[in-house]
Amino acid sequence: MTARRTLEAVFLFTAVVFVVAPGAGPGPVPLVLKVTPIACLAVLVSLERGAAWVAVLAALGFSAAGDLALELGAFAPGLGAFLLAHLCYIAAFAARPRFSAGGMLLALGVLAFAAGLGRLLLPETGALAPAVLAYLAVITAMALVATFCGAGPWAVAGAVAFVLSDALIAVNRFLEPVPGARHAIMLLYYAAQFGLSVRARGWPAGR
Repeated sequence: MTARRTLEAVFLFTAVVFVVAPGAGPGPVPLVLKVTPIACLAVLVSLERGAAWVAVLAALGFSAAGDLALELGAFAPGLGAFLLAHLCYIAAFAARPRFSAGGMLLALGVLAFAAGLGRLLLPETGALAPAVLAYLAVITAMALVATFCGAGPWAVAGAVAFVLSDALIAVNRFLEPVPGARHAIMLLYYAAQFGLSVRARGWPAGR
């Protein structure tokens, strides 16, 4: 088995284990398990060095830091780390826009979803409202850049999955608990990072 196949297998195995495992709270095992899939993608990016690999590697690094912060209950630092991750993804995908009917429809859907989510969330976020608004704007921009700048279908799907994952986090935290939210959040999150890093990993489907 090649190094790529091994790392992809470890990514898939550890992601599935973390998604299906019951929440264990802070501790070395869940912390390591949570960031292992992202570490696998980061190593693959470093080995393959595909498109915009430096920016994507930075995005994965900030994502891992955000994972650790959120798992330890530090919401604001986690939010900041993921905001930086999305800025790195924007830098990775930024290029001359390529407009299409499908892209326009998806962009309108993302914008409508973000606007509706913000209208529901912001009154409930208190002192975190400015940070939540900034984060919502940046992740929306990341999804739009991936959609319009030729990042590829894997990246677009990953961006949408990230928006949905973070929307579930926000609803679960600020509005009301969502049954099974943790499992859905992490499933969407790992799928998002896989899709967003495809081209930087030199994956054949992402070339």
